[in-house]
Amino acid sequence: LNPIQKMQTWLDKRFGFGYGSYLVYFSPLIYGAHSTSRFEDQGFNQTVMFIARADYDKELSKIQNELLESRVVFTEIDHNYVNPVSDLYLKEINKVLSNREKWALPEITDAYSNPYMIFNEYMTFGVYSLYITDNYNEDEVKTYLPKLNTMMTDARGFIKFKDFNDVLIEKYKQNKTISMSDLYVYMLGWCTQQNK
Repeated sequence: LNPIQKMQTWLDKRFGFGYGSYLVYFSPLIYGAHSTSRFEDQGFNQTVMFIARADYDKELSKIQNELLESRVVFTEIDHNYVNPVSDLYLKEINKVLSNREKWALPEITDAYSNPYMIFNEYMTFGVYSLYITDNYNEDEVKTYLPKLNTMMTDARGFIKFKDFNDVLIEKYKQNKTISMSDLYVYMLGWCTQQNK
């Protein structure tokens, strides 16, 4: 349910950098408190992630189970790619997501207290949508994406996620060789219009 090597290969290629080691702890004790950290020492870099165990839902197909469960791992792994790129656009992110109430419900303030953290959640889950677009057939993706969008907007309170995700996917499909930097610039431009 978690093709980690496929995820890593895709992320390395799309972002143009990678890590020397991935350490992933799966545990039922984590529940939803997933986390990731990056470490570097003398040229060696590693990401360490703590993730809830994968569960197989007999009501879903094998592919839908994989899409549902691998999302948890992928969105922790890709924070290690998304966050460093976001660091390059910190000033712009703070400006274009300054009207926090347009982007996230008040009750998630504690966990995501600033524009940078909110944008990283939008982009992290958006990048997962790009990954599945490249790695699964269109019908499977069309079946899964509404679940992802609903989870992000309704359950997690990221109000504009569906719109953000639709725009991101559409732009990516127009040119799948687009650089992540160009995607960021495009999405930050879109966010500017939404932030008014």
